[in-house]
Amino acid sequence: MQEANSNEESSMENTQSRKLMSQLDAQGYFVGPVWADASPLDEPGHFLIPGGAIDREPPSPVEPERLYRPEGDAGWISVEDFRHRAFYQTRNGEAYGLGEASKGQRYDGIGPIPNWLTFEPRPNAWSVWNGSAWTLDDALFSLEITRRRSEEKREKLLSAGLMIAPLLDAFSLGIATQEELNLLDMWKRYRVELSRVDPADHEAGWPDTPG
Repeated sequence: MQEANSNEESSMENTQSRKLMSQLDAQGYFVGPVWADASPLDEPGHFLIPGGAIDREPPSPVEPERLYRPEGDAGWISVEDFRHRAFYQTRNGEAYGLGEASKGQRYDGIGPIPNWLTFEPRPNAWSVWNGSAWTLDDALFSLEITRRRSEEKREKLLSAGLMIAPLLDAFSLGIATQEELNLLDMWKRYRVELSRVDPADHEAGWPDTPG
């Protein structure tokens, strides 16, 4: 029992020789708790405050993605802290680096997220920001389909040309077999039909490739 009382007195003595304070960063935001030792001089109630700290109990509770800075004589005010998050610009979907200038605007990740930024990456090139989410833009999507069909048509025409070239050589040299002449006719017809396909007509099908 005597030993328990001794431990309690020792604990109280250690507590009185230190005081819990709040460490702030260069911007004045709470970083964490810090202990201040009592002044070595005979000055009861005086403590050696560490650099960057203030004589104020830490905020409680400390919530994630929040920053705390002193307010008034004893309180704290909190703001959003998104400095560890990735951001995307709502006007074009490009990634945004915190603090960078974009159309004359900047955001450092502290405080409310401006309406020109979002956490959500742009899912594709034909989506636009509607103020709260990325949504499909029919006009952009149609252009993308047309672009893809144009590329597919170009590749098909290139392949047809590669098939036709040796058959034409055989015909020009007068050594083409009947089977080669038939193939040449089919591939030439195929290429003509292929050239008539409008990539902007998304319902138009492709002609069958010659066997």
